[in-house]
Amino acid sequence: MSVARFDLWRFRNIVGTPSSGLRGGGSRLGFRAQCGIFARRLIGAYTGGQRKTELTTLLSGQNRRPAAFLDRDGVLNIDHGYAHRPDQLDWVAGAPQAVRLLNEAGYIVIVVTNQSGVARGYFSEAAVKLFHATMQERLLAAGARIDAFYYCPHHPEGAIPQLSIRCQCRKPAPGMLEQAAQDWPIDPARSFMIGDRDDDVSAAQAFGIRGIKFDSRNGSLVDLVRREIASTG
Repeated sequence: MSVARFDLWRFRNIVGTPSSGLRGGGSRLGFRAQCGIFARRLIGAYTGGQRKTELTTLLSGQNRRPAAFLDRDGVLNIDHGYAHRPDQLDWVAGAPQAVRLLNEAGYIVIVVTNQSGVARGYFSEAAVKLFHATMQERLLAAGARIDAFYYCPHHPEGAIPQLSIRCQCRKPAPGMLEQAAQDWPIDPARSFMIGDRDDDVSAAQAFGIRGIKFDSRNGSLVDLVRREIASTG
């Protein structure tokens, strides 16, 4: 079974390098274990028997919160075409402020991004993780954070055989959103997605949440986020 990748770069120093066995047909158990470790970042540092109890509470369905699902290229960073190097990270105007507003309003902020450049052989999954790490570091410096990055490395016309598949995680399929809903205490009724393509809106609709198409050339991400927070408040 193909699964989306869950980016847990912040926990490499705790659990080691994430398993590379998450390609199409890879280990879903390893994927789920990594997601659990990442989810504990909301709880904070702890040891011993507390782990299972606190993680269970986080994911039990209690205290569900709205989620803001964000596409990456064209919404948060300028889409330069297969951006994957840190020097290619240029923010869409107001992106860090928009993320901070969502954090302050209590949203779980989740990036869901198609990264077919991996399947096409343009760059590696390690490059995707490094790009996300750079995004997170710069957001933290601006007082903002992404709670989770999900990415799909597949494409049916890719150059790497094991990734050249029709999967359920590549948007417009809702697989990444569905996986996030299993990993986080999300309230779909108060959640939404912002993307710059019709596939983003279609993925949101398939998941059962509102999808908003955003064009950074003609609109303000900060203003859009403020309106969505007000409408779901």
